[in-house]
Amino acid sequence: MGIRLELKQVYGTGYATAVFVQEKRFQRVFCVGQQGLREELNTMRIDVCDDERMAEALIIGMDTDFDRVKLSKALHIIKMGGTAIACNYCIFNSYQSKFLSSSFNSSELSMPSIIFTNNSFSERTI
Repeated sequence: MGIRLELKQVYGTGYATAVFVQEKRFQRVFCVGQQGLREELNTMRIDVCDDERMAEALIIGMDTDFDRVKLSKALHIIKMGGTAIACNYCIFNSYQSKFLSSSFNSSELSMPSIIFTNNSFSERTI
């Protein structure tokens, strides 16, 4: 591509999210995401808690172990007025397009779909 960069100029979404969370001064977050995202948050001295009742914000990234328990905890944080911060937008954008597509096969998803828009969300069962 011909773009000259130094290594210190390249960083991933986990690091960018951790910097953003630190700038917003969140101390405790609940993380739906892989270990790398958790490690980036911990490096910035942000406590990643397992108890959603203690979280000030919800961090959402790619999670290959996503399940109904994490979904329930994430919804609790949002319903209680917590901030939801999503990284890896391209992943969510493709899922959202799939959810809203007329060709969506309901057998692909057996739980409610959550669509985040700004600081609000809508929930619908597909």
